[in-house]
Amino acid sequence: MTADSGIILALGSNLEDRHKNIKTAISLLKKHGMRIEKHSNLYETDPVGFEDQPKFYNIAISVLTKLTPEELLFGVKRIESLLGRRETQRFHPRLIDIDILLYNDIIIESENLSIPHKSILERHFVLRMLMDIDQNKLIPGSGLTVKDAYERVDKEKSAVKLSAKELKGVL
Repeated sequence: MTADSGIILALGSNLEDRHKNIKTAISLLKKHGMRIEKHSNLYETDPVGFEDQPKFYNIAISVLTKLTPEELLFGVKRIESLLGRRETQRFHPRLIDIDILLYNDIIIESENLSIPHKSILERHFVLRMLMDIDQNKLIPGSGLTVKDAYERVDKEKSAVKLSAKELKGVL
C-alpha cells in the first residue's frame, strides 16, 4: 500500500480535558508514522444517539500513511486504548474516539471495518469537517461529493467552530 492523502480520520472527545485528549491522540498518530496533510477546524458538537452527556470536541484530519486499512484500524484502536478508552454502550461518553471516515476510494464492509464510515452521510458535523478539508471529494459508493452530501444532511444538531487559538493548541 502506498501513502495517499485520501485517508481521513475523525477524532472526538467529550470527557475530562477534551482539548488535551485530542491533542494527545494526534501526537500518538504522528508517532505511529502518520503525517497530517490537512485538517478541519475544531468544532464543539452536540452528542448523537445518547443525548444526556457533555458536548464533544471534534476534528477531522487527512493523513499520509503506508498502513493498510486493517493496520490503520488496529493502530487507532490501540491509541484509543492507550488514552484510556474502554468499551461502553454505543454513543455513550468517551475520552477519545477515532474513526476512519475515508481511505482513498476504497469501499470495505466487514465485521470490524466499514469504509466509508457507516454514518458519514448522516452526520452534519462530520460532513462539516470534511467540507473544511475537501468539499469536492467524492464519497465512495454514494455518487455524492462532500458538498452535495452536506447540502442534503439534516443540520438539526449543533456544530460550533472553535477559535483558531483552540485549534492551534491541538495541532
